Amino acid sequence: MFLIIGAFNLVCLIVLTILNLCAWEDIHKIIIAAFIIAVVCLLVGLSGIAVLIKNIMVISLGVKCIKLIFRNYW
Repeated sequence: MFLIIGAFNLVCLIVLTILNLCAWEDIHKIIIAAFIIAVVCLLVGLSGIAVLIKNIMVISLGVKCIKLIFRNYW
């Protein structure tokens, strides 16, 4: 069961990392570093930290989407 949850978190992290790399052109090193830290946390068993990093990636994608939607108003 824990292996399935870990695999799901890993797939989500990979997808979110690819989306963030496509969305943010100027912070590639930070995104890749966050991905590596999250994968290491998953391997060590600290899945809570990996989920926190995953949530931060989701929020950053949301911020980018909001910036794209309201780019004419800012």
